[in-house]
Amino acid sequence: MIEKNAVKAHYYGTYYRTLDIVPASHQLDDIEIELTASPHGNAIQSEWAKRTLVCRWIEETGVDMEYDYILFDCPPATKIVSQNAIAASHGYIVPVVPEAVMERGAPHLAGMISSGIDARLKALAPFGQPRPMYVPVSELVGLVVTRIQTHGRAQSGYTDDHTRHLGSLRRRWGADLLEP
Repeated sequence: MIEKNAVKAHYYGTYYRTLDIVPASHQLDDIEIELTASPHGNAIQSEWAKRTLVCRWIEETGVDMEYDYILFDCPPATKIVSQNAIAASHGYIVPVVPEAVMERGAPHLAGMISSGIDARLKALAPFGQPRPMYVPVSELVGLVVTRIQTHGRAQSGYTDDHTRHLGSLRRRWGADLLEP
């Protein structure tokens, strides 16, 4: 478990003096392996405990009382470490590159969070130790377009491929899509 003082590794930038950053480390991969390999007592309670470790950490350290927002930057929700972030999150943001893979990937991820991770956690919750920091429903906050390729002569200002896929993302996500 991460110690509370890990949060105090301040980022002292020019513009964000009140921003604290806890960088990810290779230890997360070790934690992932350890969590998936080791059952702890009752199988159902063990699953709950493994997927709510971040909730427990927030509760035990009281770190949520020191911040207005806590952002978890993690890979798509397939890993237990990412699922822990979802369990403690009111909302999530999906960065999207306007490419064909994201037209399929973003809806898949949103569905996996709502009908997979959130549903599984709700099913496990009655059998595990109550976690006040557990959030039963994580809402999609939005999709943020990133790494879009520009093209000076194009009417849209973007490459043809990115213009086409950006249009598709607009139609699918509407106001949930935050563009550059």
